[in-house]
Formats: sequence, structure tokens, C-alpha cells
Amino acid sequence: MAGWFCVAVAIVGLALPGLPTTGPLILALACFARGSESLHSWLLNHRFLGPPLQRWEAQRIIPLRAKVVAVSMMIGSLAYVIFVASLRMWALVLVCVLVAVGMIVVLRLPHTLPVREPDE
Repeated sequence: MAGWFCVAVAIVGLALPGLPTTGPLILALACFARGSESLHSWLLNHRFLGPPLQRWEAQRIIPLRAKVVAVSMMIGSLAYVIFVASLRMWALVLVCVLVAVGMIVVLRLPHTLPVREPDE
């Protein structure tokens, strides 16, 4: 159930700015890996969602383009919330904190393979 919930959040996130896509898909992949080999395989071999997940599972990296898009969408959503939406101060602070946490997580994920030192 958790895997399907994450897939649903990711699909909605494709259309709505501010909702994440990559993170929920990685979480869904982990849930399916533990719960259902057929669903794990389906997600990995999905025509649109599969390639980035295959890259994540094989190398633990996300594309730099995905990081740039994610951070840009977070900044755009935050700008909208700050300048257009009329939120109470506590809600505005909460949104800012959540966006900051999201950016830290995304920016800490590797986007290139680490350079290995030659064995001596």
C-alpha cells in the first residue's frame, strides 16, 4: 500500500509544481522491492518512470537535470507562496522549513558517480 501511495504522489507531482516526484518514486521502489518482486520489476521497467529508477538502483545517482528541475520548482513554489498566497505566519514558516529540508535532501543526493581511487 505504501508503494502505491508513493507512486500516486509521484504521478500527481508530475502535474503539480511543489509536489515531489523523484523521492516518492525511489521510496515506492524500495517498498516494492521488499513487498512484491512483480511490482518492483514493473516500476523498474516502466516506459517513463523506469530509466531514472534503474539508474538509482544500479548506481545510486539521480540526473543533474532532475536536481536542477526539482530545486527550480521548489524555488518557484516558495516564491508563489511568499508573494501570492496569503498564509498565516506559522504556515509560511512551515512551508519555508519544508522547502529548505527538501532542497537539502535533493542537493545532497549524488548526481555523478564517485571517483574511485586506484587500488594499490
